[in-house]
Amino acid sequence: MHSVPQQGSRLADILGRWGPLPAHIAVHGEQIRPGKIYVAPNDNHLTLQRDYVRVTRGPKENGHRPAVDPLFRTAARMYGNRVVG
Repeated sequence: MHSVPQQGSRLADILGRWGPLPAHIAVHGEQIRPGKIYVAPNDNHLTLQRDYVRVTRGPKENGHRPAVDPLFRTAARMYGNRVVG
């Protein structure tokens, strides 16, 4: 779900209302916990390190920021065959 950088994302609210898992906008350096949904902040990519999330304003990928490619790329690098997307 893409939105313009000047507006806040509603994705965390939508996901939190429609499923059993709590969802929130990810904070750089936040530790990854099971059973939580992390949503990229507007105009930032969400990537993963071993035990925490990274929020970065890297270049757009395929015309988008946030983009799913950096997230999946870092998830595969960090967690290998334990990742499902």
